Amino acid sequence: AEQVDCVGVVPMKCLQVKESKDDNWTYFYSAIDGFSYESGYEYELLIKKTKVSDPVPADASSIQYRLIKELKKTKK
Repeated sequence: AEQVDCVGVVPMKCLQVKESKDDNWTYFYSAIDGFSYESGYEYELLIKKTKVSDPVPADASSIQYRLIKELKKTKK
């Protein structure tokens, strides 16, 4: 429901994500194309992951994330 401080190449704010309900929360350092985060809400999203063969810049993620559908949005 809130972004948290994390450190990638530089200090930044990250979303926390779970791939499944039984997983632990982990930092998410990338963006999700088509998703507009709103503070104070917890989301359940359907995401498409696509491998990027030659990311630009060179330190960019090798995976592109795109929102397919917002399944659930819960006020926290």
